Amino acid sequence: MLLIGQTDTKRWYFQTFWWTNVTLQISLWSIIDEVASKPNGLFVLSMTFKTCNPLNSVDVLKNYLVSMYI
Repeated sequence: MLLIGQTDTKRWYFQTFWWTNVTLQISLWSIIDEVASKPNGLFVLSMTFKTCNPLNSVDVLKNYLVSMYI
């Protein structure tokens, strides 16, 4: 019978969560970049994320999202 210790379980959970999160973030950045590159893309992102002011750069949105995650 194979027993997994609590430390191994925590390590597995962290590694799984970390890779899932990295994959999701890369996908999200790609989608945001794609939308931003289109005509009125920054306006669409401003409306989607309900920003207080219109976005003038996609980096402003990305920095905000990163700050919310941390």
